[in-house]
Amino acid sequence: MKRYVELLPFFIGVLVMGACSQMKGYKIEGSAPLAEFEGKMVYMKDASTNSLMDSARIVNGKFAFADTTNVERPVIKILSIHASKTGLEYRLPVVIENGTIKASISEVVCTKGTLLNERMQDFLLAVDEYSATCTDKPVEQIKAGFTELLKKYIEINNDNVIGSYIRTAYQSSL
Repeated sequence: MKRYVELLPFFIGVLVMGACSQMKGYKIEGSAPLAEFEGKMVYMKDASTNSLMDSARIVNGKFAFADTTNVERPVIKILSIHASKTGLEYRLPVVIENGTIKASISEVVCTKGTLLNERMQDFLLAVDEYSATCTDKPVEQIKAGFTELLKKYIEINNDNVIGSYIRTAYQSSL
């Protein structure tokens, strides 16, 4: 018992250091390596209203967003870049939560670095993988399979903002 009492200050110190090292706010370290993106703006939009929240210029294939305000409740924002050659808008849903988020916008979009962004990436990859298997399938089978995929990821993320995002963004497919 005495040994445990002697180790108590050590464990309290470790807990305090861990709590202090938690980053307040978020930092998005982004890459957009396509040559056509150089000098363009990346827009951060509200996922539900599509209203502009912030913007950053792409310089040497990189962009960044940051806010040191503690994020009490994670929210989803959309990072978007308009491609002039194709006229397409590249869109990447990103979970704004405390920590450093890595975002990549190119032929493939990717988000990682925090727990919920890893989960978002899992969902985006599952959608891509499903889409790749849809060749030569009847439309009704594709729709039914996609609905099941969405339901699965809503259930997995029922306790966080990703489940709500999927319900809202894909409501016409549910």
